[in-house]
Amino acid sequence: MREYYITKNDSGQRLNKFLEKAVPLLSGGMMHKYLRLKRIKVNNKRTEAAYKLAEGDSVQLYLNDEYFDAPKEEEAFRRIKTPRVRVVYEDEHILLADKAPGMVVHADEHGDTDTLIAHIQAYLFQSGAWNPDDAASFAPALCNRIDRNTGGIVIAAIYLFSAFGIGAAVDVREISVDSGLIDAVSLILGGSGGVLVGVVALLFLVTLFGNMISWSMGVNSTAALAADHNDMPRVFAKRWAKNDMPVGTAVTSGVVASCVCVLGVLIEMASPDSSLFWSFFALNLVMLLLSYLPVFPAFLKLRREDAKTPRPFRVPGSDTALKWIAYVPMVLIIISIIFTAVPLSFDAETLASFLPITIGSILSVAIGEVLIALRGKNARS
Repeated sequence: MREYYITKNDSGQRLNKFLEKAVPLLSGGMMHKYLRLKRIKVNNKRTEAAYKLAEGDSVQLYLNDEYFDAPKEEEAFRRIKTPRVRVVYEDEHILLADKAPGMVVHADEHGDTDTLIAHIQAYLFQSGAWNPDDAASFAPALCNRIDRNTGGIVIAAIYLFSAFGIGAAVDVREISVDSGLIDAVSLILGGSGGVLVGVVALLFLVTLFGNMISWSMGVNSTAALAADHNDMPRVFAKRWAKNDMPVGTAVTSGVVASCVCVLGVLIEMASPDSSLFWSFFALNLVMLLLSYLPVFPAFLKLRREDAKTPRPFRVPGSDTALKWIAYVPMVLIIISIIFTAVPLSFDAETLASFLPITIGSILSVAIGEVLIALRGKNARS
């Protein structure tokens, strides 16, 4: 972490202007990304690029060291914020660029580093296609050259581990929890966004809604069945007369989900630095994962005590294989719960993020057990 204290000479200017001078290797797109991810703060609080700095302010930068290192001559690409490359063709092995007259392809005797190869390297670096810090990587190089005053096609040799896909092209620290897929696609495209990013976002939403509909239908039917047996409020048992769909559960779930979304907006408006909404979201995730844990031992018990009952699908395998099938997912779910709800260090920031989830999970389980006990007591009486 680097920290700058604003003096009288630096006060009065916008934060983005200050960062352009203090961290010249940080592009404008990455600056806005890090502001949104709270890796750039003022006085330890989230801020905006337009914030006007005042004398006495402190600017905290949680950035990689590469943004502060003075670039060497062979790393001139790091100084280029907007690569000027007209790409004619590109695949995982070569790139064809249309060189404009007046641009040199390599650094000349005058030390000019504003070269075609520097712009190509900057383009590949910013798009995530090339990582100069990778020991197994090499610097993209030109296969042919054209004189300064001549224009034409120049071939650059590059190399990509295409099998890594997004995982290799994008640093996970540069994507956010709520828009990670869109961030990844945008970063691969050089932060330009555009039609392709919009199409990916639309297809993602279609997929999300498709999964939500099928998943919700199963949950709604289960909740309605529980309400029929008086294990849940009667509102969940209401069904549509035309096709017997559990409309009571669907409407109730929709109302609750809408309230949660509105609550998230209100929390963001009231306190942009608050993580309360995401703590609540993580608590819901923990409770969802906990609900899956009993499924696996229940499966083993049914196979052991009620194996002869006909069912739509029967999982094949020996007793040992079935235990592996059941216990491995259980272990993975438990690990996920631990990383989501249990603080693994005890510094103030970690405790502030995790303790609400931990306490909320314990209280939710305790309240659920009390309600189950009361239900059992009422049923027996």
